[in-house]
Amino acid sequence: MHKSTKGFLISSLQKLLRSGVIAAAVLFVAASLFLSSCSLNLDLSELGSVIEDNISGMLPAPGAGFGKLTPPDGRETHEIGSSQDLFFVLQDALYSFSADEYIQVEEYPMFTRYWDELTVAGALHSAFQGGEVQIEYDNRSPCTIRLIFSYNHCGTVIGAYRTQDNPTFTVAEQIVLDELITEIMEKHIRKDMSDYEKVRAIHDYLIVNTVYTESADKDYLATALSVLKDGQGQCQGYSEAFAAIMIISGVETRVVSGKAFDSQMRFVPHAWNQVKIGGIWYHVDVTWDDPIPDTGGEVMNSYLCRSDDFFKKDHLWSDYFPECTSDNPVIT
Repeated sequence: MHKSTKGFLISSLQKLLRSGVIAAAVLFVAASLFLSSCSLNLDLSELGSVIEDNISGMLPAPGAGFGKLTPPDGRETHEIGSSQDLFFVLQDALYSFSADEYIQVEEYPMFTRYWDELTVAGALHSAFQGGEVQIEYDNRSPCTIRLIFSYNHCGTVIGAYRTQDNPTFTVAEQIVLDELITEIMEKHIRKDMSDYEKVRAIHDYLIVNTVYTESADKDYLATALSVLKDGQGQCQGYSEAFAAIMIISGVETRVVSGKAFDSQMRFVPHAWNQVKIGGIWYHVDVTWDDPIPDTGGEVMNSYLCRSDDFFKKDHLWSDYFPECTSDNPVIT
């Protein structure tokens, strides 16, 4: 079942190295560049020109001075020797909803090269990212870099649950999200459920209670709030809503930004999920399991807990993401 999708922009780091001095810099990536995987039409071959056209400049970080950038006591510095290393650090940081991470590379141009490799591969995406991504670095060898993250409303709610049993919120959107997620979990998630049963329950809930639509604001349709509050959304909204409930329920879940066939058999940008059950990763595409036109209570499970081999028929994604080596035997 095809879902009409539209593309996404991925911002890239501008290569900036201040010669002759020890410098710190900060990259402001405008939130408007972190768009839904279903909000614009963009061919992968066009990424280079998009990146060039949409780069935000490196600006001096407020208060940054000369000297070595040193992590606080007790903070780990991750050594980066490849773009795969950088991908793992970024994924772990974003899905632990960390405020910042410290990495170290031999020299700064290596970092920009690794980042650009991830960008071209489509391995950088916007799930739960909000506001600005900031980067501070010292121009030394080895070079220490601080990555500073901020999160959208859904990411803020998930992050709070990782550190608190009963978090409270003061921002209206976060209060609503918290109430909706809590209500859904109380009705559909039981303590005695297996991880697969949790995945199946929320997969089915979202399909029954959500209508795929293109008739409203596309940025809003790309949010978990649109899906959970208004019962309508696009692929990024489905994926973030599913991931939010799964993560808070204790099931390791990621959002994948890649491509999938449209009705004319063309690859167009699309977002879905990966879940980890019993130590094994599986693909889940809630959007594609939601029939069009909407049929209310009808639920499909064709794209529930599937392998790479199954998804390769109509999905395309970066091989930086975890391998999904088998189909869940429950559905085969």
